[in-house]
Amino acid sequence: SNSFCTLLIFAVRVGDMQSQGPSVGRFTYVYVPCDDAVAPNEITFDGSSDDELRDRLRRFFAKGTYTDGAKAELRTALLAKVDEDKRANVDPRMLEGLVGDEGQFEIVPIVLPSRANGFTAISLYIDDKGRFKDLPLNSRASKIAQRDIRGDGFLLSNHDDPALDTWERVDTTIATFERLLANPPSTTLNTADQGQMAAAAAARDSDTVVVSAEAAAEALQLRANGNEAVAAGDFTQAAGMYGAASEKLRGRTDLLENSKECEAARVACLLNLSFCGLKLQHWQMAAGAAAQALVFAPDSQKGWFRLATAQVNMGDYDEAERAIARCAEHGVPAEDVAALRAALADGQRRLQQQQRKQFAKMFA
Repeated sequence: SNSFCTLLIFAVRVGDMQSQGPSVGRFTYVYVPCDDAVAPNEITFDGSSDDELRDRLRRFFAKGTYTDGAKAELRTALLAKVDEDKRANVDPRMLEGLVGDEGQFEIVPIVLPSRANGFTAISLYIDDKGRFKDLPLNSRASKIAQRDIRGDGFLLSNHDDPALDTWERVDTTIATFERLLANPPSTTLNTADQGQMAAAAAARDSDTVVVSAEAAAEALQLRANGNEAVAAGDFTQAAGMYGAASEKLRGRTDLLENSKECEAARVACLLNLSFCGLKLQHWQMAAGAAAQALVFAPDSQKGWFRLATAQVNMGDYDEAERAIARCAEHGVPAEDVAALRAALADGQRRLQQQQRKQFAKMFA
């Protein structure tokens, strides 16, 4: 039933992609004790399977116990995760099994796998029922995870490349722990936030798309054709070619032999598409393409300048003000920044005048 699935998802949480058959060899992970007086230390796993690792963790987390009152609170918390109209259908035996299993662990995503980090994910394994067992606060784990963590925890890493369909445990060291403690990730995945989960899934889907050599060659030719159209002053045709080229390069260009050329071409096509948007006064197109280019080239002067220009012309003055500040930070010529600021001030002044006229009519 749906209730059964909901409870299982809550009990297991965000886990490892076991369906891919995780590869497990000798690797290290880090024990993070809740007692600040005890130093974290590396543990070497030399077992034969991921199931063996999980069994070890379950035995560790089964040490704590909780009172009857805490069990009742946990039972209520589990039921609260089920839609109200379906709670009556929850199997009591399954619910009691979840409550009584004191060895479950929760996997807290700390670093999500991405191209930027070589598809290395880092997770914190903690007692699933630490709060109900009244375990002490783990200040170091809490800082890394940016949420309250109760009891001891373990930091583990895995290499997870969706395009290559690989999943394997890799080393987590004390140096990894110290880096995360000194600079906790700016954002961690909140599994209860549907919007954040959807964005993560979309990014994940993009990472599964492998750009073929044929598609890359077609994209490079489209870019060249777009350049010819710009030279001829046909910005509409050029925009179509740049847009098609950037779409063909959407995905895993890092697996191609000419990956550097293709990655640079995608940024160039997006910047050129933004340029065409400005020429055609299609401000939304110009802003969107520039913003996409900045995802891949965050220091691009052209990207920030074209984004700011489009936003000023769209009347998106708050965003334009931020983009203009980034123009100055990234070395856009001072005279161009000054021109943008003047255009911004003029737009804001005209907006205020319009608003005053509207208010005057309302109260006339």
